[in-house]
Amino acid sequence: YTCVATNEAGSDSRTVTVIISVPTVITQSPLNTTVNSGIPVVLSCTATGKPRAVINWLRNNSTLRSNNSTSNGGDTILIINSTMGDCGISDPASQCVSSSTLE
Repeated sequence: YTCVATNEAGSDSRTVTVIISVPTVITQSPLNTTVNSGIPVVLSCTATGKPRAVINWLRNNSTLRSNNSTSNGGDTILIINSTMGDCGISDPASQCVSSSTLE
C-alpha cells in the first residue's frame, strides 16, 4: 500500500507491506501402525501455515532425538529398528506438533 500526500508545495509518499499470518494446521496426521519388532516404521505428518509451519516430533513431551530414528525435514520420522520401547508412539504423550514463527 502507498500513502501519497500532495499540496501546492510538493508531495510525499510512504509504502508499507502488509503480511498476513495464517495459523498452522496439521493437514495429514500420523496413522496408527502395527509392525513386527525390528521392522522400520515411517510416520508422516504434514502441516500448512504462514510463515511456513515447522514440525517437531515429541514423545512424553520431549523432542524425539534418538540414534534409532531419523527425521526428513520434520515431516517424516523413520524408526530404523523398531523395538517394544517404540510402542505407544501414537498415544497422547507422543505427538506431532506444528508451529510457525513470524520472522
